[in-house]
Amino acid sequence: MIDEPRRGYGQAYLTGFAAASGDFSMMIDADLSYDFDEIPRFVEALAEGAELVIGNRMSSTTPVRCRSSAGSATRS
Repeated sequence: MIDEPRRGYGQAYLTGFAAASGDFSMMIDADLSYDFDEIPRFVEALAEGAELVIGNRMSSTTPVRCRSSAGSATRS
């Protein structure tokens, strides 16, 4: 467990990312506003080379994969 005495949602994320290890980092809310079952699809996109994968809880569309080296975003 990581303790972050400074207040703020953003500060909590920054502290968590700084302490994280592994191949990928993911942000997801614990209030179940996002479907945790989608995580494997995000990991797949990252493993295929996407630098950023963004979900949209307001849409039933697939995640957006972003590759900054190509300067484009694609849906898959």
